[in-house]
Amino acid sequence: PGHSHEAAVAELMAAAGTQLDPEIVETLVAVLNGENIGASVAKPRTVLLVDPDREIRTLLKMRLVQEGYRVVELSPPVSAQRAPESFAPDLILHDSGDEGAEALAFLESLRQSRDGQFVPFALLVTGNDRAVTRKACRHGVDDLIDKTSELENILARVGNILAREAARTRTAATIAPSGISGEIRRRYCDVAEVVPA
Repeated sequence: PGHSHEAAVAELMAAAGTQLDPEIVETLVAVLNGENIGASVAKPRTVLLVDPDREIRTLLKMRLVQEGYRVVELSPPVSAQRAPESFAPDLILHDSGDEGAEALAFLESLRQSRDGQFVPFALLVTGNDRAVTRKACRHGVDDLIDKTSELENILARVGNILAREAARTRTAATIAPSGISGEIRRRYCDVAEVVPA
């Protein structure tokens, strides 16, 4: 039976990482949306990797690069003023460290910056610490990834996050008004951010 456009995209997104490779899903969704996929395939996604353990950073970076990602690695602490603008990441993977305090402070300042407010943020955790999980969920972390799990599982989670973000971005772009009405709305939103209610 035929599916509506929205139902087809939703079904593909649900299968990302479980039944279908996230990159294939991203490409299929782009085709469904009538996009020129040649342009999107050429630009590698940038992952900002923040972890104090050099060995883990090196191992993760090596696998992510093998998968076609551009990786910028840093050792904490990282300031939100420095990271997002200079690296323009598509995803931030940040070690939970000291019960998540440093990573969550970084996330909080990131969400207050214009350029970093929508960047997906995944917390790299070790084991299952309920307190860190609760704090992370309350701060709006997009995903918790156990860095002691197999690298292939970590790569699948990264792919899923980026596929969801790509679909969200494409959907937002198709609904955003264009032309003069879109420009007026964008300018009104810019003014509304500056002038408090």
